[in-house]
Amino acid sequence: MKKQETISSRRQLLTIGSVNLSRKIIRGSFVRIVFIAACLLGAASCSPSHAQTPASESLEQHVRGLYAAWASSDRAEVARLDPSAPGFGFRVRNARAVRTPQDYDESLKTFFATLNNYRLTVDELQTDVIGDIGLAWGVHTEEFEFKGRPPEKVLVRFTMTFKYVDSSWRTLLYHRGIQPFGDDGRYIPQTP
Repeated sequence: MKKQETISSRRQLLTIGSVNLSRKIIRGSFVRIVFIAACLLGAASCSPSHAQTPASESLEQHVRGLYAAWASSDRAEVARLDPSAPGFGFRVRNARAVRTPQDYDESLKTFFATLNNYRLTVDELQTDVIGDIGLAWGVHTEEFEFKGRPPEKVLVRFTMTFKYVDSSWRTLLYHRGIQPFGDDGRYIPQTP
């Protein structure tokens, strides 16, 4: 019986000793982990990439600035804020190709020269940013009159994808499409 008690007592001591030792190891590891995490967070907050992480508000400002440039027919500002990018416009069925800055400026010049008037209003705008990628989507109203044609007013849904590069937003892809909507916001079926 005494032998079993001794073995049992030794197991208890070993167990108690290992628990104390485990607690010391865990406590020491925890302190090291907290220290390493604090160092990493400190380094991350000082790194240039962290300092350049954009906020959703900066993308919204960019998109509103872009729409203001289009509304004022400011070719230089349109080209600066929205250089040629692949996407779908609503005046042509096929995707538009990326153009050189000179070709893009010439197409903007031609577009604005064909109009008697042009007005663009953002009706709804949503933005979201994940890392250096930004998404903007919403609805805008475009009122325009091509020379020799009656005035038009269209409701346009849009989606744009951006990348934050060198402290500014660059358009990666856009899609705009006209849909006939009623005042209630629902699609108006087209009949032949």
